[in-house]
Amino acid sequence: MMGGVDLVFSDGTTLRDCSPSALDQSQIGSHPKNDLGGLANDQWYWRTISIPSSQNGKTVKYATVALEGDKAGTYTVYMRDIHYCNSSFTVLDNIFNAYSTIPVNKLSSVGYDNLSISIKQIYEQTGQRVSLAYTNSACTILRQSLMSWTADLPAQKSVSNVNYPPQVIIEVSFDNGFTWLTCTNKQSIPNMMAGMSVSGKLFKIRQTLNVGGPNPEYTPVLHDCTLTLIPSYVATKSDVIISSLAGDASMATGTNTRLTNSSTLGLYITGQYKQWAFGNTGSQSIFSSVTSAAATQSTFVHTLQMRCTGVGDGKIKMDWAGTFADFVLDIDINPHNATGIYGVVYRTTSWVNANDTYAYFAGIDMANQLLVLGHGSNSTGSTWTQITTTAGTYTADTTYHMQLVISGTSHQIYIDHGLVHYGGGLCGRALL
Repeated sequence: MMGGVDLVFSDGTTLRDCSPSALDQSQIGSHPKNDLGGLANDQWYWRTISIPSSQNGKTVKYATVALEGDKAGTYTVYMRDIHYCNSSFTVLDNIFNAYSTIPVNKLSSVGYDNLSISIKQIYEQTGQRVSLAYTNSACTILRQSLMSWTADLPAQKSVSNVNYPPQVIIEVSFDNGFTWLTCTNKQSIPNMMAGMSVSGKLFKIRQTLNVGGPNPEYTPVLHDCTLTLIPSYVATKSDVIISSLAGDASMATGTNTRLTNSSTLGLYITGQYKQWAFGNTGSQSIFSSVTSAAATQSTFVHTLQMRCTGVGDGKIKMDWAGTFADFVLDIDINPHNATGIYGVVYRTTSWVNANDTYAYFAGIDMANQLLVLGHGSNSTGSTWTQITTTAGTYTADTTYHMQLVISGTSHQIYIDHGLVHYGGGLCGRALL
């Protein structure tokens, strides 16, 4: 797969042919002839290309995008968020982003037929919704179950030797999200046998939407999703039906990850996320208990950096993220030294410049090599209550992927996709 972005300078020279070569973070040159196979096939590959000092003093006349192929076939390249920055990653010019209205012009074509360039609406590869927990009390002994849904599945081209995930995946859990069962449309739920006792079980539905092919211009749309539990015959009975329909309030509840609920359509992929590219720290408020040297925030190579000097804490409120009590959060954490504590505060309503005034905290204690879960006061008074810890092995300047799955009193914490702590029926303060 060959494609790239090029700069044309006022003296007629180009970035692609400069010496030494302009390289990205993977030491791949910016020239579109360089193969990005394995990095950009059917997925987004973020590139940070350094302009060599040999080009200092030149004036950029315009930018081009290009693709190259050495074999017969149809080639398609998607590009987004093209920016020109200085060495501190401060944006000097937005060459192209989601708000661009600049015209796109075809400059030249050598050996290609039907070449075109246009601005398209594109979607992330995947998105997910996890419903609220439904408590079953009407169906005590199961006779039959049924999961059904309707969805629009746009046709995608097949690619040889590539297996794409299904465009819609529906899963059911009857243990409040601890385990999941993958369902088939209009079929019984796997492993739920007739005669099984389901009284008091907590049911959840997880709905995953995938682009499911090489074209990011298409998103599946889930219109409705219904779980039916039919009890065994007794003198009196009532069927249990859990239904989510487009436009219903039920579809708007639960935890959405890169999905949007439309009152007319239903669920579709939106792809909202934060990568902190190009100095973008807007709608973020920083708080610190260190009065002599307040904490600071900055960005570097798609990474948010927070620096706190002295003994105390620093925390950043993500105003752009909205307010959620139940949610799924994915974040990469890179502890910079071997003595700090790094993590996430959540369900916090009290934001002040003092330590231990947040609500819940989940993070990595580098000095004691522990994953820590606890809570502060969620008020102006500073108190800390440790709920639990789990021993681990953590190294400074190493990136760890943390996922929080929070629902009611259940707090599930994953480190590098492994479940480290599961708190069902978690006790303590009722902090929202």
